[in-house]
Parts: sequence; structure tokens; C-alpha cells
Amino acid sequence: MNNRIAAIGLALLLGACSSAGEDAEANGQDANPWTAQAGAASGQAPAPEQTSGEDGADEGAEGVPRHPAADPPRQQAGFNTCGHMFPGGVPPRIVNTSYASVVTPTYDELCYRSFAIGHSGYTRTAIWVSEVLDPQKIEMASRIERDSSFSADDRLAPERRSELDDYRGSGYDRGHLAPSADMPSRESQQESFRLSNIVPQDGSMNGGTWRELEMDVRREARKRKVYIVTGPIFENSDKALRKRVLVPTSLYKAMFSVDKGAVVYVVSNDRSARVRMLSIEQFVTVYGIDPFPALTGLVRSHNIGLSPIPEEAINGDESAEGSGSGPGAPSEGCRQFEDEGGNWINEDFYKMTYGNRPPKSIRPCPGR
Repeated sequence: MNNRIAAIGLALLLGACSSAGEDAEANGQDANPWTAQAGAASGQAPAPEQTSGEDGADEGAEGVPRHPAADPPRQQAGFNTCGHMFPGGVPPRIVNTSYASVVTPTYDELCYRSFAIGHSGYTRTAIWVSEVLDPQKIEMASRIERDSSFSADDRLAPERRSELDDYRGSGYDRGHLAPSADMPSRESQQESFRLSNIVPQDGSMNGGTWRELEMDVRREARKRKVYIVTGPIFENSDKALRKRVLVPTSLYKAMFSVDKGAVVYVVSNDRSARVRMLSIEQFVTVYGIDPFPALTGLVRSHNIGLSPIPEEAINGDESAEGSGSGPGAPSEGCRQFEDEGGNWINEDFYKMTYGNRPPKSIRPCPGR
């Protein structure tokens, strides 16, 4: 991580700015709940430590064990009106203190109608963008035509934000973190085109693997409530647009599907668009960002991109993780696909990651 921090400093070739921007909070009413304006920037850095929680299976209604991937109860309010976009009401956090010390002196929290942002004036990009999708939002978003234009985010001080000129002639796409296709109203769609929601993105990666991943997240949200956190990774980055906007070497997308589980995709920001799938715990350990601090227990350690949460755990026995027989074994119809790196991935998550790309080989899911 210290090497990554040094790379940020070398790439920017700048000192961190110290002045804070002032933001006006607008309010509105509309029949569509996502047309009302959300809160303004808070200008406060995230706490470096994680929240505590009780592990294990809680008892649900009428003594039924709580699903390991259940939506956690809201434990805190705040972040203006964006608390519902985070599991348990807890926004993402930078948990690596060295990383936090670099990106948070010029940190702003922005709350918009359909997404929330943790933004660093040092990288002049978001560090994370959170949203929550469900079947109703997806249905509403499907009716909205893409008709918006990019603009600088006037909620941020000029020295902390990226500008349109930073991207002109750069060779990089202006890549959305919260996709415009997720937005359930014209107002929220226009907000998604603010440059605080944009990072420099390789065009082939943006229009290929990344686009497929965004589409598959929306397909998942047609079935259930899904929390998403998306952001840049600056590991070994040595490029900055006009010596101002740091170019990420990878992008991540963390997904928590309620009553199903969680997975984090890390995609290299280049033509190869290499994909890694991690559990929340693995991602936090490697990259120092916790996308879902309120999640505890098995949902943090289990990567549903590799296999479903075992039935024993769903029935209340989280010690079933790793068991090799019984109800936790995959059904007869379960298949795994082998990717180019030799990793065996369950069929639905292979297709979410690679789209229609043929796998190297196919096998039945082994017993857990």
C-alpha cells in the first residue's frame, strides 16, 4: 500500500489543496421520488476504522434464522438523505490509514438523488460512488432516454475538481462510476454526468467488459435489491490528465445482493480488461477500502462469484462454510466455467463477468 501511495504522489506532481468548497443544498418535490434534489457536500473525511457488529446468524421473524446476506438494520443516519444507499446506513470507508492520509485532506461527501460520492480533491476523482438498485428503479430507468451532457461539479471547489478541458484530447473516455443507465429520472441522469462521477477510462475496456458488467448488475437488480459501490484503483499509476486528474490502473465494482451474498470485481483499466473477483474481506485487505462496513460474518468472507452461500449457513449454521456434503452441495444443474486464467467460476457469474465469451471448458459444480 505504501508503494501505491508513493505512486499517487509521483503521478500528480502536485501538493494537496487545502481550501474547502461551499455547496448549496437544493430541495424539490415530484411524484417520482428520484427527481427530488439530495443533500450537499459535507467536506468531512471518512473514519479510518471499521464499524463493529455482531457476527453470526440473528434470529428473524418467528425464530427463522437471519440470512447471512440479509439487509442489515439501519444503525446510523446522516450523509444528508443518502443513508438508504448504504447497507446499515454506513457509507464506504478508507480503512488503510496511510491511504486515507493522502486522499482525505481534501475529501468531500456528495449526496445526489440516486447516488452518493466520496470525492478526493487530491486525485480529483471519486474514491467511491454508492447506489442501490431494485426492480422498481430498474423499470423506471429503462424508460429514460440518454440525453445529458458532461459538466464540472460546481459543488466542489475549482481546485478540487476535474474540468472538461482535462479530458479533451486525452485519449481516455469519460467513464461513469454510477452508470447513467441506472438513473430512474432525467434529473438524476443529468447528475450522473457531473465529472465527480467520472474517471479516465480506457475506451475498449469501458465499451466492452465494463459495459457488460454494468448490464449484468442491472439484470441482478431486476430480481432483488442490490447495493453497488464503484470506484478507481490507483495502484502503480503514473499518469495524470494535464497533471491534475489521476488515471486509475483498475476500477472496482462491489455488489451486495440482499439475501444472496457479495462479490467485488476488479477490472484493469486497459485494453486487456483483466478481471479479478474477490470477497469483501479480500478486497479490503488488498486495497484498503471497505465498500460495505456494516456487513459482518460470512457475507464478508464468502465470494459468491465462486459459489453460492451454503444452504447450511442460510439455515443458521455459518460454520458450514467449506463443508463438502449435504444440503450445501450444489444442485445437479449447477455448472462451472473456466476462464482464461484457469479459474473455475459458477456459470451465472462467469456470464456476468465475461458476457458471451466462450469459456475454456465447462464442468459440473463440485460438492462443497
